[in-house]
Amino acid sequence: MEYMYFNNAGAGIMSEITAKTVIDHMNLEMSVGAYKAANSKTDDINKFYSLAASLLNANSKEEIAFIDSASRGWNLVMYGLHLTENDTIVTLSSEYGTNLLTIYDIAKKTHCSVKMIECNKEGTFDLDAVEQALKCGGTVLAVSHVAAQGSIVNPVIQLGILAKKYNAIYIVDGCQAVGQMRVDVQEIGCSAYVTAGRKWLRGPRGTGILYVRKNAPIYTPQIDLASADLVFDEFGSVIDVKVREDAKQFELWEKSTASLLGLKTAIEEYLDCGIEKTAKIICEKANYIRRYIDNNPSLALVGSISSSTGIAGFYVRDPKKEPLVKKALDENHFIISYVCDWDCPAFFPRNGVKYVFRISPHYYTSDHYIQAICDLIQRI
Repeated sequence: MEYMYFNNAGAGIMSEITAKTVIDHMNLEMSVGAYKAANSKTDDINKFYSLAASLLNANSKEEIAFIDSASRGWNLVMYGLHLTENDTIVTLSSEYGTNLLTIYDIAKKTHCSVKMIECNKEGTFDLDAVEQALKCGGTVLAVSHVAAQGSIVNPVIQLGILAKKYNAIYIVDGCQAVGQMRVDVQEIGCSAYVTAGRKWLRGPRGTGILYVRKNAPIYTPQIDLASADLVFDEFGSVIDVKVREDAKQFELWEKSTASLLGLKTAIEEYLDCGIEKTAKIICEKANYIRRYIDNNPSLALVGSISSSTGIAGFYVRDPKKEPLVKKALDENHFIISYVCDWDCPAFFPRNGVKYVFRISPHYYTSDHYIQAICDLIQRI
């Protein structure tokens, strides 16, 4: 049985060399123990931070932390803002469900305000509305670079210009961007940027990157011996807790060295392949699929027909036919993602469907697979 994989927006397929990196290190741990194994890989571990900084165009590796997911990174920086009732978070209706949960939980606990900017059916919104929200007291702008449910790429550079104009803290979730398009945190102008390793970068699950700009007013909401020290006076009494000032303040002592090394290898592979080359291939494949979706009157495309993201999402206009579409995809052995209302709660179709069908090819997805899923889309 041949499965045709189209869920790179969920998790990319690890390459053999990345998988070997993880397995080799775990074998080393079995031989000499986890701590000695990690100590023997100090240079490779340090190289991860340098590579991640280069990947995002950070000023230095001191602005990089290793995390276990983009959601973890998002929560660390959002809760690390230490907001009060005087603050207002500005966000978009197309935001991912976890991100919105965090925002509204913070609002509940701190009594800060939330201003959600409404997006139209294509995922676009009025930049003037964002500016007005920031002008009227918005202190935090928190958005995704690329939406999870469809062909929506947000204008993060323009948003960064607005955030700077009104001195707002700017947080960007790039878990659906890094690995399929060029990302430059300097150009974006964000205070923090988070991404996952398992998606378009094709790294191991349970990995991610957190960028926090030097001197950004974001402070870790949790510490341990990796991120802080007790300060004693001359008599041996504790007088303070000193937290490190670089991005590693957001890390904890325990982490998977094997996974970190696997992500390092995945980043190296991606950079060797070429960011622009990879982006072009992914975009062409996804746009080809989008045209088939848009040409089928039974289906509704989520987002723009021409986009720079590899995510092509659609839903069925007649919800009674939705089970037949899912059955056809399953029976023909296509592995895609089924996005539910909790994944994009403020932007989910309101016609009674249960799913947005999300198709996400990568540069390694064969043309044969691309045509096969397009032929099925045409027949629906």
